[in-house]
Amino acid sequence: MRNFQFENEHFYHVYNRGVDKRNIFIDESDRNRFIKSIIAFNDINRVEKNSLSKIKVFPSENPYVKIHAFCLMNNHFHLLLEPLIEKGVQKFMHRLSDGYSKYFNIKHERSGSLFEGRYKAKWVDNDVYLQHLLRYIHLNPLDLMIDRKDKEVINWEKALTMLEYYPWSSHRAYLGAEQMDFVTTDYLSKTFQDRTDYKNFLKEWLKYDENIIRPYLI
Repeated sequence: MRNFQFENEHFYHVYNRGVDKRNIFIDESDRNRFIKSIIAFNDINRVEKNSLSKIKVFPSENPYVKIHAFCLMNNHFHLLLEPLIEKGVQKFMHRLSDGYSKYFNIKHERSGSLFEGRYKAKWVDNDVYLQHLLRYIHLNPLDLMIDRKDKEVINWEKALTMLEYYPWSSHRAYLGAEQMDFVTTDYLSKTFQDRTDYKNFLKEWLKYDENIIRPYLI
């Protein structure tokens, strides 16, 4: 049981992974479909759940949640959400999980649960946690690219370049390298002086103690 109630104007780290840690994204079309689903299912007025392939998807004027950050990995995903209506996170995540699971099972000719139970959610209860969480989500793809165990030997410039070309994350929106109308980046302007300041904040990960945020993560 969660020890909090979802409340508007609060941040929540929402994540889930494949059952038995299986991959939930097999190819680029799966990742594109998930992002398309994030946009389409975040719409209070939307009725359809699964027929996304034949329609154009635009950010809703009546969303369940604000999406502040996201990252898709091979077998899990991360979302940083802020509910806008009562039970906004619950309703959005139900539609997203259900819709994507049905798509995935049909496409890949499988049945049964795709995800490892219900999504997990953590209340982001302070600014320090929020900042480190934003950094954690956007640095997640480094696990696919380099060994992060020895942080002191990382070539940061090379790592940053890798992240800039990773298309399945809101990091590019925070850099201004890609327009993502469904992602809210106002936290960037409230917290960092400019995008260079944001990049330097990511680099400071090399110095901080992961125990600050580790208890909250997968």
